[in-house]
Amino acid sequence: MSVYANLYMDQGADFDVVVTIEDGLGDLFDLTGYTGRAQMRKSYNSSNAIDIHVEMPPVNPKSGEVSLRLSPEETSAIKAGRYVYDVEITADDVENENTTLRVIEGQIIVTPQVTK
Repeated sequence: MSVYANLYMDQGADFDVVVTIEDGLGDLFDLTGYTGRAQMRKSYNSSNAIDIHVEMPPVNPKSGEVSLRLSPEETSAIKAGRYVYDVEITADDVENENTTLRVIEGQIIVTPQVTK
């Protein structure tokens, strides 16, 4: 079910991307009862991971929208280059207990900061 999406991140700047998740039929995914997590790494086998903050929509979870965020301080600490990432969501309710889905994956290109 995951969607492949390449993203760009500027060192030293806010990283705030909203992605829309759809189900297998192309309908917006209802995120009610789900939490999210995301990481980026230099390679799939890298032991060093950078956690990306994942925010689910509190007002309208049926919108399928998930926000991926890092602060300017966090992006400043990341070396410029190409990384891989993914986003997983996990059901918090009893009916779908222990259901984890990878919903987005791809590459993040981190562009170097000049102004410091």
